[in-house]
Amino acid sequence: MSQLLKKCALLTASAALAFCFTLQPAQAQTLPTTFAAISDSGAGDNIIFPFWETDMEGRKTNLIITSPLGVRNTGEAMNVVSMMIYDAMGTTLRQFRICLMPGDSWTAAIENKSDTMSTLRVVNEGGCDDKVLKPESDRSVWPTPKMDEMHNLTGTMGYMIAYTDPDGTLMDADDTDSDPDDGRPRRITGTAQLINPSMGFSSSYSAVAIMGSST
Repeated sequence: MSQLLKKCALLTASAALAFCFTLQPAQAQTLPTTFAAISDSGAGDNIIFPFWETDMEGRKTNLIITSPLGVRNTGEAMNVVSMMIYDAMGTTLRQFRICLMPGDSWTAAIENKSDTMSTLRVVNEGGCDDKVLKPESDRSVWPTPKMDEMHNLTGTMGYMIAYTDPDGTLMDADDTDSDPDDGRPRRITGTAQLINPSMGFSSSYSAVAIMGSST
């Protein structure tokens, strides 16, 4: 994961945008593939949710990641997406992979559990989620959360990064390994909604979309 993306995500939404825009050149097509720049379309190879938050008064954060129809790099691949959830200090709370078909969405809610703990609850797994494999050699990746499972997250505030994983491995119905379709996967978009139903509060923002390599 690019240190640039992590540094951007540690900032506020406006600061992240300002920081990344200073890196965007006039002729992006002449840059090496490892360069990262803000996407004008809102869809990118990487997306940053600069903050999530919960509290004891009922505030929670809803998250949506979408693999839009017609928004791709090359090829018609399913999207294997790596997800990292961090606390406000940058400690990794959870890391896992999801899988999205073209036009598909993954949705989840981060809700409060106590004054020092939150929970992740998946609302929609995505159309090909059961195909995602956790590599046996990759001990840093937790199993993919299933719908309505509750997973503890230390803290009540943090940020999240998601990026397309062209090397992600899928499992076919006959339990054999397979790669996604040829070509880099579709780009992804993200939206977050902070709500407090008891107080009638609702505010949403679009994730910062970054073009370029995540490694």
